Amino acid sequence: MKVCILASGSRGNAIWVRSGQSAILVDAGLSLRQLKQRLAAVDEDPGRLKGVIITHEHSDHIRGLPLLLRKIGVPVFATPGTAKVLAERLDLNGFELFDPGEKFEIGPFEVLAFPVSHDAAEPVGLVLEDRRTRLGLATDLGQVTRLVEERLKHCQGLILEMNHDPRLLKEGPYPWEVKQRIQSRFGHLANEKGGKLLARVHHADLDHVWLAHRSEVNNTPALQRAAAAEAVAGRGSEIHLTWQERPAETVEL
Repeated sequence: MKVCILASGSRGNAIWVRSGQSAILVDAGLSLRQLKQRLAAVDEDPGRLKGVIITHEHSDHIRGLPLLLRKIGVPVFATPGTAKVLAERLDLNGFELFDPGEKFEIGPFEVLAFPVSHDAAEPVGLVLEDRRTRLGLATDLGQVTRLVEERLKHCQGLILEMNHDPRLLKEGPYPWEVKQRIQSRFGHLANEKGGKLLARVHHADLDHVWLAHRSEVNNTPALQRAAAAEAVAGRGSEIHLTWQERPAETVEL
């Protein structure tokens, strides 16, 4: 399984995961032009795309979806709640529906979605598995539940949110109501909370961890990495930063 986080942050999110000659895209927050440019930059072929999974309907996760559907025409998978909102807002239809807790297949991938706490209609995290490898993803959530922890155990790769530093958020320029939303149980995980989650689900076979959805205003790469390094405490997992403006390195699990 090869993993490349093409973009991560409040201005657009897209994750490319390939097994053999088949790939899936998790979220479509890049324009189609940007998507193709970033895939070309990491030597990946959009013709391998077998399906798109939308984790929730916020604009930074679906901005490129309408044109992607028209130009490429692959199946798009979403929960009923997410699909309903996208149909109402963007007049998009024809989704492949799945319920949180349900397993489904896209090419060589078995996908398990699980509910997360975020201010969206029916948001989910994901576990993607091919015959050899398991990748867990939880990038937009305000609190960590027992179910989230359970689903993220036993993965060889994890993509985890470490969105903000509480002090920088408190002292930063955002309006009070936005700060309240970010740090609420329906908002985003702070570095410390993401680190605690990582420490609790860590195991000997967790080879790679990506730190996702970093705020450009209320966080820094150094603070994010420090929280993750403390969580893994020299236990061998490789830590990867992700970026808004460019793809992260491609990693083979």
